[in-house]
Amino acid sequence: MKKTMVYLVGAGPGADDLITLRGLECIRHADCIIYDRLISARLLEEAPSGCEKIYVGKAVGEHSASQEEINALLIEKAGQGGSIVRLKGGDPYVFGRGGEEALFLYEENIPFQVVPGVSSSIAGPCFAGIPVTHRGMARSVHIITAHTKSGGLTDADYKRLAPLEGTLVFLMGLGQTAEIAAGLIRFGMGHTCPAAAVSCAGTTEQRTVSSTLECLAEEVEKAGLNSPAIIIIGETVALREKLNFFENLPLWNKKILVTSDRKKNGTLSHLLEAYGAKVTAVPMTEIVPMRGSLTSYLPLLGNYSYVVFTSGNTVELFMAELYEAGGDVRKFGGAKICAVGPSTCKKLLEYGLRADIVSSIHSGEGLLDQLRGILKTTDSVLLPQSAKANPRLEKGLKDLCSVDVVSVYDAVRLPVADGLSTGDFDAVMFTSSLAAENLATVSDTTALKEGKATAFSIGPSTSAALRAQGIEPLESGDCTVEELVVKVIDYFTWGESHG
Repeated sequence: MKKTMVYLVGAGPGADDLITLRGLECIRHADCIIYDRLISARLLEEAPSGCEKIYVGKAVGEHSASQEEINALLIEKAGQGGSIVRLKGGDPYVFGRGGEEALFLYEENIPFQVVPGVSSSIAGPCFAGIPVTHRGMARSVHIITAHTKSGGLTDADYKRLAPLEGTLVFLMGLGQTAEIAAGLIRFGMGHTCPAAAVSCAGTTEQRTVSSTLECLAEEVEKAGLNSPAIIIIGETVALREKLNFFENLPLWNKKILVTSDRKKNGTLSHLLEAYGAKVTAVPMTEIVPMRGSLTSYLPLLGNYSYVVFTSGNTVELFMAELYEAGGDVRKFGGAKICAVGPSTCKKLLEYGLRADIVSSIHSGEGLLDQLRGILKTTDSVLLPQSAKANPRLEKGLKDLCSVDVVSVYDAVRLPVADGLSTGDFDAVMFTSSLAAENLATVSDTTALKEGKATAFSIGPSTSAALRAQGIEPLESGDCTVEELVVKVIDYFTWGESHG
């Protein structure tokens, strides 16, 4: 049996990229994860295959596992051995009952470690543009829970809190906003003291209202804020007008559908979310490696005059098979390497390979035009590509010299749930022609055709597939996801003339 260790891990305030590196490593090596309500699904996806995941979350007004049941579960899983992660929102020791669970483990002689997390009491105000301390305005910060064993806050609590200098941060108190404001005012805090409430802080669902203490409850009700939320009271709230970076991101509140394959979806989604977009990722295609397809070609790799790579996927799968066969970059010998576009070049560099010839126009046809003045009839070319690759490059090369074509992967269409409509989005991202074709079969594309939603294409072949469906896209300048995101930002910042 594996040695037992229980890790009490703080997952941060909500967004999956706000967990600490150590916390993430605990998840990636966990045998069992016992997690709370506000844990990002993406974090759970980081767990290894075979990891048991047990939900014990608690929500206001709902019953879930009691603390006693959670403790019993910790004993049970610790008895089975291995790495047990108790994954909690925020920081375990900031109103997360982490101290109680750590004491319980100590008393039961169960080995444990605590991994701190970013508390919403600090991160929440930050994402709302409110520093909890600021020279000349707030020398201290006071973190208060609105829930106690006996219920809510009492007059005795308000009497202690109202005279305090610095910033007051209330957790789990959205439903008591009116009572909190009234209690503080009753014991001397000014009616006009700046105050704010932040819901779903640090995520693309974040909503913030700021007001005076006297009017905060009314503004919260008007805005319809929901839990999880925090309340901030103090002079530093006034700095929000200048420091509200998060809700002023260029893609804030833009609803964007990403249709890439699963791997590229993650990269594109992350980039869009970093600029404030609300991303819905619906993979339309999947890359399926055709393992063994290169077996008879790799021993002869150095005999080719040129090896042509048309995509990063091709490079990655080609090199994986080369390594599995016991080879490395030396196998290329004197063969010159050709690449379509900067993303293919970037992937080659990851393997220590620099392209000798790069298409100036980012398409297979662009590379073919360059090679027409270079290739001789005595040359030989190896062309690894997708099974669904556009045949024009292959045909054009075969008109010039000897060419071996190998399909190293296939891109297959994925089923998509019913009810998907492009009218629910401001923009739709396309990174392959197959995804563009698949969308038309599974979704209502009327909004794209009528210009009510904007289509963004990664390159010429994808754009051609969209135009064949009556959709006019805005196209990336250099066929990379990074440039595609720049195109989206420019469009929503400056309008169609910059798209």
